[in-house]
Amino acid sequence: MLVISRRIREAIEVGPDIRVTVLAIRSDQVRLGVLAPREVSVLRSELLERVRLSNEAAAQLEPAELLGKLTPAAAAMRVSWPVADPAASQAFYAELGFQPAPPGTQARLLLRRGEVELELKPGTPLRSVGLCLSSHPTRWLVDPNGYSIGL
Repeated sequence: MLVISRRIREAIEVGPDIRVTVLAIRSDQVRLGVLAPREVSVLRSELLERVRLSNEAAAQLEPAELLGKLTPAAAAMRVSWPVADPAASQAFYAELGFQPAPPGTQARLLLRRGEVELELKPGTPLRSVGLCLSSHPTRWLVDPNGYSIGL
């Protein structure tokens, strides 16, 4: 381990793209600022361990069980997405516990699970779009159209 002493507003460089600056020192706490490219993940070590344990627990559950952990923030929402293959999309979302809505709805294909509705209509899928069904997603799936689903 390399040990370096720094004063407030002094920094160290980690490789060509990362800079760590001492912002403040208060009793037994040091505030650091990290300047890094977006693609570099910067996490406190205790949070990284919590995420790892949460991911391991989520990996043991079936998709329908994961979706059963919906938060109130995800309740009563409706999402409308264009999809290339409605049948494949319907099969994917059925695995997550979504069921076809009762006949008579105006949507081309409306799936419902509790208060969450997905309207899937034929079209070109959108790029870089996703839906987070949990306030703290532990697992991300990708549907047949490339949409990310956070569970």
